[in-house]
Amino acid sequence: MQNNNGEINFNGHQIYFIMPPDIELMPSNVILFELIYLSSKSSSEDICMGWGAFPMVNGDFQINEGKFKVPMINGVIDYEIDAFKSIESKFRRNIDEWLCNLYIEVKKIDLVDFKQYESKISFKTHVCSKHKKKSLAKKTS
Repeated sequence: MQNNNGEINFNGHQIYFIMPPDIELMPSNVILFELIYLSSKSSSEDICMGWGAFPMVNGDFQINEGKFKVPMINGVIDYEIDAFKSIESKFRRNIDEWLCNLYIEVKKIDLVDFKQYESKISFKTHVCSKHKKKSLAKKTS
């Protein structure tokens, strides 16, 4: 999966999201990405190496479409960050906070057209990580 120049190629793998209807879109809707180092012979647990956030909605309150660069930040997700400019200022203050860039392409597929992809897609539920459980417990306390 990783080649000699440090790039990770996902070999054409695609991720599908079911988005809220246009009337329910909000500027706060984001997609969070986590880069996880999976457990192996040398490490017995999964480690979150970095994260990034992508805004689902553009300035016209439409779903973002096209090719984008998502900066990935070192470490686990910081749930205290509430604006994209805070993410940018985090790695501008200290370049060591920046891990890499994730390049993505977003295409909107209507539900009518989704039928042709149905047989190729298997949806899985998200398992909450230990860190997230701890941070959620702190917030509810």
